[in-house]
Amino acid sequence: MDNQVRLTDVFPMPEEAKKLRVFLGEWRAKGTLSFDGRDIDVRGTVKASTVAAAWGVLVIGKLEIEGLGEYEEADLLTFEQGASMFHYFSVTNTGAAYDHRGKWASDSKIDFLFEGHQRGMPYSENLTFYLPDLNHIVVHESDTLDGKVYSVMDVVLSKQG
Repeated sequence: MDNQVRLTDVFPMPEEAKKLRVFLGEWRAKGTLSFDGRDIDVRGTVKASTVAAAWGVLVIGKLEIEGLGEYEEADLLTFEQGASMFHYFSVTNTGAAYDHRGKWASDSKIDFLFEGHQRGMPYSENLTFYLPDLNHIVVHESDTLDGKVYSVMDVVLSKQG
């Protein structure tokens, strides 16, 4: 008989962390980016898989932004149990390296916020993920620079397969 204590016994996964599983899978992305006075088409793919024994979700996004080229982003979503909050660490090919912090606003909506600086000015990113069903995620991002809305992106992710 094995009486050995396991890490999962010492560090059981809370239900909050398990909620991140809704992001898993392969997704098709389609939406718009409002930037510099224009509405630009955004299309691409997003793949999400578990890491660290499912305590985290690794998200790799590749989007084609009309007239601007390819946008790539790697994210790590996880739950910080001690603070009862989620982290959404982002690294992009635009030089962003942000730690968004968030909480579930309801059973189908999670909000994240990053506050920092860009080009020496106050900068924030507000991200909302709304999950109307298991096959769709509606993403809304609003970025402000020096107190003014800089860009807004609205994308719908549709699960593939």
